[in-house]
Formats: sequence, structure tokens, C-alpha cells
Amino acid sequence: MRSLKLLRFSGPVGASARALEAARELRLAASELPDRGSSGGTTWIEVVVPGAGASADTGDQQVQSLERVIARAAPGFVLREYLIVVDHGRAD
Repeated sequence: MRSLKLLRFSGPVGASARALEAARELRLAASELPDRGSSGGTTWIEVVVPGAGASADTGDQQVQSLERVIARAAPGFVLREYLIVVDHGRAD
């Protein structure tokens, strides 16, 4: 069974490049979410954190740490969605 975290942030369009770069510096996949659209100068980004930890406490600490990194790099960006995706593998 594999899992990953999808963290979705929203913030000002002008700071999105800094938010994406901060995530990529941590070797995390990050991209803008064009299907969320930009309205009122706000855009969305998604950061993928592979291998969500077995411990909820460790996972929460990891998310809080990333949230602080993004907020420092790109003021105005806020964590809006935190999803854990689990792949149970193929059932035969």
C-alpha cells in the first residue's frame, strides 16, 4: 500500500512562482492548478508529498513545517486542502 499527501494552497498570483520554487527546493513536486482558476488575483498550487508517514503526528508535523516554508517564501499563501491518497494496489 502506497500513500501520498496532496497539499493545496491558495494565494496571490504574484507570489505563486516563489511558492512553487520553495516546494521544489525541498524536492517536492509542485504545480499550479489552472482548473481552479485565478479570481480576484488569487491562484492555487498543489504540492505532492510522497510516502505519507504511518504516524499521524509525524505527518501533521511535516505538513505544518511545509506550511511555514511556503508562508515564508510566498506571503499570503495559505493551506486550504490537505488530502491523503492511498493506493491499495491491485486486488486479484
